[in-house]
Amino acid sequence: MMNYTQNTHPETSTIKENEWALSNRLNFSPFTSCIGLVGYDKNRNGGLWGIHLVQAVDDFFNDEDAKKVSQLAVAHCEKKQLKLFGCASSWELNTAYSELKRLLANQGFRVDVITQPKDDGSYTTTYNTVTGSIDIVKS
Repeated sequence: MMNYTQNTHPETSTIKENEWALSNRLNFSPFTSCIGLVGYDKNRNGGLWGIHLVQAVDDFFNDEDAKKVSQLAVAHCEKKQLKLFGCASSWELNTAYSELKRLLANQGFRVDVITQPKDDGSYTTTYNTVTGSIDIVKS
């Protein structure tokens, strides 16, 4: 299983592989085959929770990782909506990716797989106070 750590300074740094953070703006380090998962912080109005997931570091993303990420989402997110973005198409053959989506749905989350923007790049997510939605921008 991979180790997921909290980035406690997301305002001044990027969220690296296998890090998660809470903030109203989340800047992710570049994705090559990675995905991000972001949702509304259930403890702070206008805040977001996000995690930078990688398919392989020392090990491959597996069912235990899916369970851990699901538990983190339950602990930190409102059960409205999660957005999954980045290189999602490169994860489709990984059964743990399907398991992650299944576990989240079983916990009452609606998971939207964002198809634009997509693929490699650096992503920023923000809470849009006008629309009340999560904006995802790729640079």
